[in-house]
Formats: sequence, C-alpha cells, structure tokens
Amino acid sequence: MDGGAPNRDGSLLVPMNLETLHDWLREYSGLDPASIGEDVLQELVRDRISMLRCSSLNGYLDHLSGSAQERLILIERLVVPETWFFRDRPSLEFAAQYAIKTWSKSHPKGPFRVLFMPCWTGEEPYSLAMAFAQAGWPLSRLRIEAIDISRDSIRTAREGIYNGDSFRPPDLDFRETQLVPVRADTWRVPDDIRAAILFEQAILTAPGFVGMRVPYDAIFCRNLFFHMDSQAQSKAISVVNSLLQQEGIVAAGASELELLRKSGYRPVNDLMPFVMSRVKAFVDPQRSR
Repeated sequence: MDGGAPNRDGSLLVPMNLETLHDWLREYSGLDPASIGEDVLQELVRDRISMLRCSSLNGYLDHLSGSAQERLILIERLVVPETWFFRDRPSLEFAAQYAIKTWSKSHPKGPFRVLFMPCWTGEEPYSLAMAFAQAGWPLSRLRIEAIDISRDSIRTAREGIYNGDSFRPPDLDFRETQLVPVRADTWRVPDDIRAAILFEQAILTAPGFVGMRVPYDAIFCRNLFFHMDSQAQSKAISVVNSLLQQEGIVAAGASELELLRKSGYRPVNDLMPFVMSRVKAFVDPQRSR
C-alpha cells in the first residue's frame, strides 16, 4: 500500500477515503469531485480538519453536516472564479442587438429580463449591462438576475469595486468611459449600471429554484456545467429549458454546447456558435440592420 505524500515534518500523509464527501458534494451542490481533483480535495480537507481541530475525517464530516457556515466555506474554497470584464464580448453585444432589433418588436414596453448563472464576482453581468447601455437600450428596461453558489463572490459583486485581473487587455477603454475611478488602478461600477442587476447567492439545482422565477428572455450560462456531475448537468438543462422564453437566447460556453444541442438548441448563426436558440426560424439581429 502506498504510504502517501510526505508531510511538512517528514511524516507521511495517508490518503483519506473521501467517498462520503464526494457524495455530499454531489447532493448539496451538484459539483463533480472529479472535476476538482482528488489532491485538491485531500489538501483542503486536511487544512479544514487542522483549522477546526477535528479528531478525524468522520469528525469533520459530522461538523460539515451540522454547520451551514462550514458548508459555505468548503464551497468557497473549491469554486475559484475565473472572470473579467467583457469576457466573450460578441455574446454580450449580440444579446443587446437581439433585444433592440428583434425582441422589442413584440415587446414595446416591458423590460428585457436576463438570468446570469454563474455570475462569479460580477464582472460579466456588469459588462452585459454596459453593452446594453452602449447600444442605446435604456437601463430602466433591463433586469438582470445574477446568481452564484459562492457567498464571497456575491459580496464582491454587490460591492462593484474592481482592480487587477478583472481587467484584461486589449480592450480597456471602457474603464475610462463607464467606470468610476476610486484610487490608482481601482474602479467602481456606477450606480445606474448597478441598479440594473440583482445579485443573489443561490444553488440552481436546489428544490424550488425554478418555482421562484418567471421565464427570461436570455440566459447566460458560460461554464455552468464545468464542475457539475452528469446528474446535476441534467438538472441544470431542465432549469434552462423551464426558465427560457420560447423565443429566448442562451449564451453558453464550450462545456454547455453539446447538452444544449441535445435539448434542441442551435447556434443563432455560423459566426455565433456560443449563442443558441430553440426557435427554428430565428432572425439574426446583426443581419437585419
């Protein structure tokens, strides 16, 4: 039997059997342990056992089952956001043009409603609101509901203050025109953009998630399936199907495309493979100008 990896003091770390934790992750959050990596889980659980001074893995699992705070802490450590402003700009701009050129013809007064999941730390839903503003869509007619499993990510998103890796070249002109400088290399999202977005900590596979919402005109779900197991992916597709208006659009990432295709979605055109619709005769707003 393998003795395990060396500890800092020279002793050996014997690998723990984390099958129970695997089951808990799938049940509680839909996360696929294989996508996270066993070494990452082992290291994280050892750190939490040491921090909490639990006597054993079973002791930690007992603590986990009885502590909502520990469940949130564990999820926070496992889900590391990778996001920045105007990531996948074409999808953002397409959604704005779809609202202006197509959707507004049959909805002259109502707000355009968007579900953004996961929203990570907020850069991408804020970018969507800015793309709508740049296209001339009144922000008073835009409603974005942005959800994420991470409480810390939601807290950052609500604060709306960013620096560092939130900004990636080459396109950084928007910082000077649409954000408010706070200090050197730090900017804040202005109040009119913030007002268009409701940030919420939630788990989309939780019972009752769909029942609390009405259908959306667009759903952004880039990398939604990346850390999910197959059962959670099926639930997530069901959520998308239930919450998208029949003529709505879905903006996705590479990990979502195959399941969306199996559910009857197709790219809106050859140049936009990551924006999909289930309407056969879809009108491309970028070709109807």
